[in-house]
Amino acid sequence: MKKRTAELILKDPEKFAHHDRVFLNNPVVMQGMGLAPLVVVATTGQNSLALAAAVLLWEAYRAEEGN
Repeated sequence: MKKRTAELILKDPEKFAHHDRVFLNNPVVMQGMGLAPLVVVATTGQNSLALAAAVLLWEAYRAEEGN
């Protein structure tokens, strides 16, 4: 981003903000945006299996930590 553009945004942020906030107030869209990088990583079978194993280990760790 150019310095001039950044200065304009800082000077008047409402001018550059979206006023409807449909996407920011939608929890499904926000979760989808959070999961999007994981979907990109899991494009191959091997990567998706590794990701699934990591999630299972993480959840097992969290469940054990809660007890």
